[in-house]
Amino acid sequence: MAILVTGGTGKTGRPIVRLLHQGGHSVYVASRSGKAPKFTKGVHFDWADTTTFEAPFIAAAAAKETITAVYLICPFLPDPSAIAQTVNAFVDLAISKGAQRFVLLSASAIEKGEAGLGQQGFVQEYLDTIGADYVSLRPTYFMDNFIDSFDFPNVMVKTHNTIYSAAQDARIPFVAAEDIAKAAVEALTAEKVVHKDLFVGGPELLTFDNMAATLTEVLGRPITHTKNTPEEQTAVLIKLGLPEGPARYLSAMDARFAMGEEERRFQAENKWMGTQTFKSFLQSHHERKV
Repeated sequence: MAILVTGGTGKTGRPIVRLLHQGGHSVYVASRSGKAPKFTKGVHFDWADTTTFEAPFIAAAAAKETITAVYLICPFLPDPSAIAQTVNAFVDLAISKGAQRFVLLSASAIEKGEAGLGQQGFVQEYLDTIGADYVSLRPTYFMDNFIDSFDFPNVMVKTHNTIYSAAQDARIPFVAAEDIAKAAVEALTAEKVVHKDLFVGGPELLTFDNMAATLTEVLGRPITHTKNTPEEQTAVLIKLGLPEGPARYLSAMDARFAMGEEERRFQAENKWMGTQTFKSFLQSHHERKV
């Protein structure tokens, strides 16, 4: 089977592409650059340019293949209100070209029919409405946010030696992008979908105090957790460079964490749990940098 991975050079896209190739699948990697690992097929694809939407299917047809499954990552567009409309139009096109399964990257805090930061909830609602075969992956807080250069938790730790949050003492099953990729590959290739709405988390419930203690141990310098109100957290994020709208949304999400939302999802039946602990994740990354 041929599988299309949008955002194929991104945080979850890269490991998904690698795992699919290792599984013997033909992989089309959609990105603005059109570049891809040598063992896959790169196609130029830009959510802001609808004329590129047919490119993956043209490439597949030229190789006498049909793209039967698609990994969807919602884009960030100049007009946020157009995100779901744009993605839904692409879904329609993909179905017309033979796609039978969609795996949507959403987030634990985004329910079906909610906007979130990228209108993933609206896309999930559309997939449901048209009766598509799909899985909405709803991962919790990424461990990778603490190591990737431009993510705010990493910036906080590097420049302030603290994690700012409004999550208080919430226990969260932080998850690695590699584990999210494994969940995505299972969803893309499974013979039958079991859960259309799937919470994706890691193997242990940790507070931000726990995260700070592990960072201290692995990095070899004191890292703390600064507990903010949502208003204080919004101000911190804006000061770090995030626009006001996303800053308020993320701070409100922290406040929902503080009410125990992620811990309740950790106990739910519709879940896929990864295996990588935060300490092993950090140690692995730290060893590669040394």
